[in-house]
Amino acid sequence: MTVEVGAITGHLNVWTLDGVHVLIGYVGSPDIYTAAGAIPDGCGLADAVALLAADPGVDGDGNPVPARLPNPESAPARSKGEGTHERENKS
Repeated sequence: MTVEVGAITGHLNVWTLDGVHVLIGYVGSPDIYTAAGAIPDGCGLADAVALLAADPGVDGDGNPVPARLPNPESAPARSKGEGTHERENKS
């Protein structure tokens, strides 16, 4: 689940600039989206990708539930260009 456009699927690049927020972009596209939530303490980018790629199932009405990271309210504001830059191509 992204902040800007909701759920996205497909061939994606996934990375973080600050070790807290996850950025997602379609392979070959300049558009970048921010995953809702934050990387949990003690977890890395690979853990965040696993959380986002997991199927959370359906809600009470049978509608798919979007995958998201935990604790969006407690995540610190992202500072561009600071922190680590990990990148993973998720196909």
